[in-house]
Amino acid sequence: MGSAVGAIRKHRPDSQILVAMMLLMAIGLVVMFAISPRQANFLNSAGGNYAENEFFVKQLGHVLVALAAFFVAYKFPFTKMEKCAKLILGAGFGLCAMLFLFGNILHVDSIAEPINGAYRWIKIGISFQPAEVLKLGLIIYMAAYLSNRIKNRELNTKQTILRFGTILLVSLLFVIGAQKDMGTGLTIAAILLSVLLISGMKLRLIMGFLAVITILGSVFVMITPYRRDRIMTFLRGSEVVVSESAREEDYHAKQAQIAIGTGGLMGVGVADSVQSTGYLPESKNDSVFAIMGEMFGFLGAMAVVALFFWLLYRLLRTISFLHTLFGRIVVAGIFGWVASHVMINMAAMVGAIPLTGIPLPLISYGGTSLLFMSLALGLAFHWSGWTAHRAINMKGDDDENTHGRRRIGRTHSARQGTYRRNY
Repeated sequence: MGSAVGAIRKHRPDSQILVAMMLLMAIGLVVMFAISPRQANFLNSAGGNYAENEFFVKQLGHVLVALAAFFVAYKFPFTKMEKCAKLILGAGFGLCAMLFLFGNILHVDSIAEPINGAYRWIKIGISFQPAEVLKLGLIIYMAAYLSNRIKNRELNTKQTILRFGTILLVSLLFVIGAQKDMGTGLTIAAILLSVLLISGMKLRLIMGFLAVITILGSVFVMITPYRRDRIMTFLRGSEVVVSESAREEDYHAKQAQIAIGTGGLMGVGVADSVQSTGYLPESKNDSVFAIMGEMFGFLGAMAVVALFFWLLYRLLRTISFLHTLFGRIVVAGIFGWVASHVMINMAAMVGAIPLTGIPLPLISYGGTSLLFMSLALGLAFHWSGWTAHRAINMKGDDDENTHGRRRIGRTHSARQGTYRRNY
């Protein structure tokens, strides 16, 4: 969709995206290798039966699968990806509906796996989170839909607003309402706002969607006692704990801050983490940034932050130098996905926001998040090979199409053959 791109030739993709991703994965493996024995011993003391290096070995397998997925996405023909946009989004909504049916209504634990009273995982041979499929589906579908609306000068019409608003509402109802996952709901909101911003929709309409998201989020907080109590505990300070769930979260937040504070400037060392022995909940998952702060210290934690900023900068650069509407909106959605995960996770660990369970991209233990994040980055890696030599002028000639084409240039490292498909 969008204008023809025959003037742009395929060139080498941005290798810095791949390097940044692999460095973050490597750091995650180092952390898992260091804390796997501690986690196994702690869980075994509570009746578990885990091998000493089980979590490291499993995470290594997750990384290998994720790298394979990355290169599959990189090589996937995007003419087919665009045509499959509705199918991918439908699969995401369908799996979320299936999770709601078997979890919240039928309570079939063999299919919908309850964790801490919430149904977020589905087991169909393998266990995974439908919300991750939904994120990818939203990015691909909205890229195809919005780029088509831009091409037809229908971006700011009532039909576009209603379609987008309906998808937003249904997504948040499934994720925040049914799955009780506020962190993932915020990520989905960030993805959708990112694609709107890059599409060039009128600012007043974007602000309207932001207001709707804020109101929905507030309603979900106010009607859910444990969310309301946690917010009040956060606002009043740790000396006031108003419920058992808030007490648990307050303990979690305190232990995360203790871990980061214990690390000091240089850290206690990779093999000397104390918080990972059972003091800090979810130390291999959502709390892994606090563990890195303990082991690597402030300087090491800032190095990890710098790696994420590097990755995000390369994604932004790809957007700026890419004139294909479909590809630009895809990469913008991926940027919102990665950035929201990083900011929410790190802010929660340092106590800047109420604690929200969300994995740190490419580092936290687990296969589903790592797999789909790698798939998304594989898409961005593909599009980085179709950028122009100069940044694109985003100013257009009218309200509807804000994507001018007057500054498209050819790349230095172009290969033979042009990209003739219209997107």
